[in-house]
Amino acid sequence: MSKALASWFQRYVCAELDNFVVIAAPAAPAPAPELAPPPGAYERAVGMGVAKANLPWMKILVMGVMAGIMIGYGAFMAAAIGGNCGGLAQTNPGLQKMIMGAFGLPFGLLM
Repeated sequence: MSKALASWFQRYVCAELDNFVVIAAPAAPAPAPELAPPPGAYERAVGMGVAKANLPWMKILVMGVMAGIMIGYGAFMAAAIGGNCGGLAQTNPGLQKMIMGAFGLPFGLLM
């Protein structure tokens, strides 16, 4: 680096870096838990029920059909996976029932 370039670098760049201050942002506060005391939870549940009751009938119908499809898919999973363990059903019927239950309702509800 030439002396002129080094001098320019020292005057402008390093001087600016000396004045550069890093200010760390304060840590974000932890989110407040969404748990409400029983009266507040009750009021929130009632409010949600009123809001759902005031939805248009077509939206309620579509949501009901979709919920039925998802529960039906869970029942299909239970029958297809849990009911298809023929050898296991004879040797350990409790485990077969547990597998059937593990793939049925939870998969339907998680969707």
